[in-house]
Amino acid sequence: MFRKKKDPTSDSGAIKLQYDLDRRDYFRVKPTQNQPVWFRVGERQWRVDDLSAGGLSLDRSGLPLGRHLTGQLILPGYDQPLDLTLSIVRSGPDIPTSCSLDEISERRREILHQFVLSRQKNDLVADQEREADRIRRQHRNQLNRKKS
Repeated sequence: MFRKKKDPTSDSGAIKLQYDLDRRDYFRVKPTQNQPVWFRVGERQWRVDDLSAGGLSLDRSGLPLGRHLTGQLILPGYDQPLDLTLSIVRSGPDIPTSCSLDEISERRREILHQFVLSRQKNDLVADQEREADRIRRQHRNQLNRKKS
């Protein structure tokens, strides 16, 4: 993705282009520990390490590169699992298995997209709360030092 950014060292107000090396088309999120996402094929299931509307990573599944898996994605807070077919695009013994989504309907992609947006929103709120707590602690410490 290109971003326009003014060069702060330039008097002319020139615009500097930056290229983002992340080639993904969709934002990715990591499921939380208390609300995991699973991909199930028959009796087997794998924990999802991260997820986007374009693909996901499975926890060190050891599945072979190029294989196609048809199964169900189980999202917390959703009544019905999503039927999906994955293509394994990266795999190894010490890395998560990266998968792209094959022939996904727009409705299913939108469900994934909404899940990702919801997770991002929750992450932002949690970050803001942590920052507010940090500022309150810092302020309390300053007041306590003034009292001493």
